[in-house]
Amino acid sequence: MPEPVKPICPKCGYDQSGEIATWEERCPLEGVCPECGLAFAWADVFDPSRVHLPWYVEHAERKRDMLRRTPGTFWLLILPNRFWKRVTVGSPIYVGRLWSYVGGVMLAVYLGTSLIAIGSSAFRNFRWNQLYTSFQAKNPGNPLQGKQYSVDMWTLEYWSSLIGGELLHPLRSSSSATQILLLLSGMVLLWAVIIAAVPTTRRIAQVRFAHVHRALTWSGFAIACLCFAVSISDSASSIFSAAGLGLDPNWPGLFSIDQLRFRQAEMYSRFFITGMFIAGLIWIQWFWIAAIVRGWQIRSVMLLILGLIASLLAGFTVFMYLSVY
Repeated sequence: MPEPVKPICPKCGYDQSGEIATWEERCPLEGVCPECGLAFAWADVFDPSRVHLPWYVEHAERKRDMLRRTPGTFWLLILPNRFWKRVTVGSPIYVGRLWSYVGGVMLAVYLGTSLIAIGSSAFRNFRWNQLYTSFQAKNPGNPLQGKQYSVDMWTLEYWSSLIGGELLHPLRSSSSATQILLLLSGMVLLWAVIIAAVPTTRRIAQVRFAHVHRALTWSGFAIACLCFAVSISDSASSIFSAAGLGLDPNWPGLFSIDQLRFRQAEMYSRFFITGMFIAGLIWIQWFWIAAIVRGWQIRSVMLLILGLIASLLAGFTVFMYLSVY
């Protein structure tokens, strides 16, 4: 038989055993937490599975169901208001399931990003080989010049070295990805600190840390996905630039780059990275405000203002630090 569920308030975690002890003849259908004032159904407290969400990956009992629920979960995560309107304080929390799902998806995204980086490097080397072959055709008496640009792509040593190096590409990505990671992570952490660690605001929030942990996990997941997207944009920019490599028509012994194509690649990459950062900044603030107001049903303007100010200050501090160092 399953172990009995401890009767706690879904929001603040206050033990409701004292309230239950006051029942004399019958069990009421509804209850109110004497600690935080949350109204709830007693049936939901004793059987949390009653309020499982059919579209939410954290409430899936099998991995197959997690995959099936992924599109619905991601679609609602894009718009935090809709996500937290459904994932309320009454929604049961399963930390193990959430971490296993997020970890699995992150591994898949990581491998996909590495695969794109491998393809980018292979294409770049292929273009160098094409140029060297073209150079040899135009300069038959100079077979050694430009040899340094040629790579033998048909050896096991080449592919093992390429794959081994590019598998770490997402971890050694551009400085832009690192900056986005640090800036947005600082903003997320300050929201969590304001809600769960500062005594005054913690008393105002009266919310279990498990709820904050859920928000932290999804926020971190979103930030990591943004950084992977920036890493992929670097690979795409490299492919676009490599396609513009050629031999200088005036100096056949020299290689040249299509400057227009190169500048376009830089411009597109810069726009994409800037757009990702702005989208991430807006989404994080929206996500945590929606969590407080809709998901956790906390009606405190002061908490929202303090969290927003602390989060933006954290981002500004990290930005200034990165600018100096």
